[in-house]
Amino acid sequence: QLARDGWLIVVPSADARQPLYLQLTLFWRTCLTRVHWTVVMNQVPAILGLMLTHCLCAMMDLKAVELITQAELNLDTELQAIGVGNILSSLSGCGWPVYILVSQTVTALKLGSRSRLMGVLKIMCVYPMILVVGGVVPRLPRVLPGCVAFWFGIMFSKETGLDILRQHSHKWDIAIVALMALVTAAVGLMEALLVGFLVAVWVFTLQYATRASVVRASETAAFLRSNTGRPLAHMEILERM
Repeated sequence: QLARDGWLIVVPSADARQPLYLQLTLFWRTCLTRVHWTVVMNQVPAILGLMLTHCLCAMMDLKAVELITQAELNLDTELQAIGVGNILSSLSGCGWPVYILVSQTVTALKLGSRSRLMGVLKIMCVYPMILVVGGVVPRLPRVLPGCVAFWFGIMFSKETGLDILRQHSHKWDIAIVALMALVTAAVGLMEALLVGFLVAVWVFTLQYATRASVVRASETAAFLRSNTGRPLAHMEILERM
């Protein structure tokens, strides 16, 4: 009755519910023949901008993990893992960019994990969910995705607007982000990235050019004495210097 009244997600027909490997095969067999390559080429600048943004976000996430875990990461290994993950994500039909999960990494660290076993266990738990998602989703109310998206939006606004911007961000950083948002809405993403980069360089140069000299005082090291035992001849040489 709930499904007929529109409260539940529509169940696809039996013909449409195919195994995952058949869905991927059908996807790759049909999508390439329907691609408008002229449209794809027109979007190359935006794709390059997204790639640059993804690279910057990946480096920021890796640095955040280093600061939180107090451990030095091997950037070559981490970036190779992210690249392989992106390739596998594209081949599997997902298309979502793969990046390091800071929250899950920190959670695993706080739970006491010190090896890759946590990642293996996560895969073992997630993969069965992919196989049964077709039978679970039709039983969920249609309002649930909207509520989850609304909750994520509230949490993002709270953490970004209140915690990060108010406590940890400089006013120039906030201004640059706001300017990039305006340029993105008015012109495009690539232009916004270029404007943000140029303004950030200008602000950096201005701050260091107008900053007072960091040298507060200068003096010789004549008053310093080494605590190492030395022969008398060496001590006389040091006194003359």
